[in-house]
This record gives sequence, structure tokens and C-alpha cells, in this order.
Amino acid sequence: MGLIELAHTSLIGPDVIACSDGYTAPVSSKRPFSVRKATAEDCASILECLASAFAPFRESYTLGAFLDTVLTPESVLKRLQQMSIFVAVEAGTATIVGTIGCNTLRENQGHIRDMAVRPEWQG
Repeated sequence: MGLIELAHTSLIGPDVIACSDGYTAPVSSKRPFSVRKATAEDCASILECLASAFAPFRESYTLGAFLDTVLTPESVLKRLQQMSIFVAVEAGTATIVGTIGCNTLRENQGHIRDMAVRPEWQG
């Protein structure tokens, strides 16, 4: 599945997500959500999502590593310029419940970074 297809996903049933290229995958969430490419207006919500997802693991990180993981207002804007960042948005709201950053390293090889899901949406 390519990055463009990932930007056009929707929950088509209680346990299946569908992409514009016909790819489907099971999901564990029983609450509807959609996935779209992030914009600069999403930065604050992305930071909240990352912070809440990684808060339980804070003591496992050095300060520098934690800030590189949960980002800062400046670093999230920089990542938006350097990578493709997607957000999962709860249906009927503007609440970002998950995020993932990715980019292409070379043909047929990518890098996933900054993947997080709010704790209340995990599992």
C-alpha cells in the first residue's frame, strides 16, 4: 500500500479498514475512525497524542531521546516538511487518536517513525 492510498482509508465494518487501492486489513478498534494526511493545523493534537502514548515509558528514556520521540512544536513542524505524517481521527470529531510518520528511503524501502495511539484507543 502506498502513502497516497494510506491517506484515503475508512472503516468499512466493525473490524475492517479499506484503502482506495482495494487493500483491506483487520483493526481491533470498535469505534469508527478515518486516516488522513496531517497538516500544520494538526501539530498541537499530534503532540498531545505522542505525549499521552509515551508518558508511561518516560522513565525508560533519556530527556533527549524522549523529546525526539514525543517531539516539540518546532520538531513536529520540521517532520511535517521532511516526512509524510498521517493521523487517525475519531469519526464525528476532530480528535486525533493516532499518528504515524513515514518516508521513502529508496525504491521499495521505507522508514516508519513516530507511531503512537492514545492509550484509551489501544488494544
